[in-house]
Order: sequence, then C-alpha cells, then structure tokens
Amino acid sequence: DLLNKVRNNRLDAEVLEALNSRYLPDFQAPADLPYIILTSHNRTADKINDEKLQQLTTESKKFSAEVNGQFPEKNYPTALEMELRIGAQVLFIKNDPSGDREYYNGKIGEIIGFDKAVVRIKCPEDEEPIDLLPVEWQNVKYDLNTETKAVDEEVVGTFTQYPLKLAWALTIHKAQGKTFDKVIIDLGRGA
Repeated sequence: DLLNKVRNNRLDAEVLEALNSRYLPDFQAPADLPYIILTSHNRTADKINDEKLQQLTTESKKFSAEVNGQFPEKNYPTALEMELRIGAQVLFIKNDPSGDREYYNGKIGEIIGFDKAVVRIKCPEDEEPIDLLPVEWQNVKYDLNTETKAVDEEVVGTFTQYPLKLAWALTIHKAQGKTFDKVIIDLGRGA
C-alpha cells in the first residue's frame, strides 16, 4: 500500500513517516553487500564508481574502444577508455547481440576474471559466468530514396567496446525500470 502511494504520488503523513524512518544520513554500506547508490548526476555516479574501483587491489585491465568512421564522441555508448578490475560491480548496457540472451541491458554482475579478450562476469541469478567479448554499435545515417520512396540506411561509423559500465553508483535515470535489492539514494546537488 505504501509503495503504491509513492508510485502514484499520493503522499500522506503515513508515507512521509515511513520514508523518513529510512533516512540514515551516516549510513555506511557493508563492503560485502552489493548496494547500489542512486544519484541525480552523472558526475556524482562517475566519482563514486572511480573511488570504488581504485579501492580494489585486484588485477586490473584497461580496454580501448575501436572507433571507425563517423561516430561523434557525444554518442559513445560507454567509455572510450575503460578500466576494469576483478571484483568490480558492473552493469550491462546492451542486450546480447548473439541471440543467446546471456545478458541484457540493465543486468548487474561482478567481474571474476580476464582471459585474453574475454571479461568473465558472474551474475547473482546465473549459475555459470558470462564470457564477454566486445560488441559493436553502429551509427546509421538514414536517407529517403526519391526513386523508390524507401528509407535507405547507411552505416557511417562504428564503436566497438565491452557493453559495460561500472555500477556501484548509477543515475536515477539509468536505473529506471530496474529492481535492486539494496539501494542507497543520494539526492544531493552533485559533486
């Protein structure tokens, strides 16, 4: 009932009291539990993710995206230069293009290893880890063919990288539609 009131923006004294009872300004998430921090700003999420990554003392690897043709930087789907470490909490940002449906946009996992070009990720709901390879995004230009009156598509550029993003912290926008078991909401003004 409380959840429905919040979802439907029907706040009353009971809902406000329940929400305020969850306000813990000095809360520190236990390191061994997979909390996700939801923030209102990308720069805050990026800062938290960078700090968490640097706290890990495990094996680290850096991956550079391959960009071909016309693919504007503002349209990069993920980091051009990506650092990942064993133990990092990550979010998949693309559906599995192979058709095997091993992962989907929004799935969360933890990096458990590297093997040449493979990033090995264990997701809580899966028995077996996912062996992830880079995937390609296309920048497509659309033109109307005046003779056939059909829309012609032309791939003018590609971006190839691992479809991942660090996920200790996410923006509220990126988290929409997802369900998390343990979350901390940071509605600060951003850093």
